[in-house]
Amino acid sequence: MILCMQHCLQIGCYEMLNTHSIFRVELQDYLHGSTTQLQNKYASVQGTLCLIDLVFDMFRDIGLSMHYNVYMSVKLKADPIFEKANGWNTCALSKLPSLHCVRVDTRITMHNKYCKWLQCLWLITHIHEVEQQRGGARSDANVNAQDADVYRKSMLFVLQSLEHVYTHVMLANARKIDVAEDTEKQNTQSI
Repeated sequence: MILCMQHCLQIGCYEMLNTHSIFRVELQDYLHGSTTQLQNKYASVQGTLCLIDLVFDMFRDIGLSMHYNVYMSVKLKADPIFEKANGWNTCALSKLPSLHCVRVDTRITMHNKYCKWLQCLWLITHIHEVEQQRGGARSDANVNAQDADVYRKSMLFVLQSLEHVYTHVMLANARKIDVAEDTEKQNTQSI
């Protein structure tokens, strides 16, 4: 996904997410709608959130619509609480049945091993709302270092998980292409 990201956003995205102080400045800019000189060198929080949005759009376009549906449900969800689903349910991503699922919305359940990912995704798509609830809408308000680090780690976790899915999909696609080319070569040689 890094190759894909280079086309969409500066590689500074990871540098920003791996540097506490830079992320905190970028987060403040995002929350207050301002810009600093740092945005010339590093990716912004807004840019990283747009990249995540773009990746989910791409997943939808390549046939991973359930990933997109989960993303949209989490984005539209009013709170970060994912209640335990009763009885046997099918995980929306793995398609495996389990007694250990959480409910994303009325139609989507996921295995509870994805709960951390769901909560991180919810948090990064609701940064403004969370900070407004905390009183962060005041013009002099700054996000404390501990809270900024939770946002940073959440964004990094979601981005890395998307990179993993993207890599897996691209490798599977490459294998299909290799098999198709081998089959075509065999068919050409037998003629």
